[in-house]
Amino acid sequence: MSLLRRPMPRLFVWALLLVAVAVAAGVAGFDWWLIVLVEFAAWALATLAERAIWDRTRLVASAPEAEVEAHASAKPEHEPVCWNVATLERLAREHPESEHLRFLIPWLRQFADDAGELPADFDSLVRESFGDLIVG
Repeated sequence: MSLLRRPMPRLFVWALLLVAVAVAAGVAGFDWWLIVLVEFAAWALATLAERAIWDRTRLVASAPEAEVEAHASAKPEHEPVCWNVATLERLAREHPESEHLRFLIPWLRQFADDAGELPADFDSLVRESFGDLIVG
């Protein structure tokens, strides 16, 4: 289950779940309005589950001071970077084999400021998602 601790695999799991619910409701012969209602309920449950995971992650991140001090001695590999969404979008276009990046860019854009800069909190997500495509 360590794979689902990372944001990108969870995003794909939630997307697959929502598609599966819609398909199952359609195959079951539900009316269109009932499919919409069931899909909305599935979306709400996925959102609540993701929120719970997010809150739990933040609780773990705010661990007791003793644990924080133990980890303080380990130096990070790099300083967090505020990535520009336009730059990341260009990288995604230049590497069409990384199709998952096309779906990530619109999601990241909602968290960027007016200049297109992401908060430094997104550095690890960007590095994990873009991997060798980014330098530094």
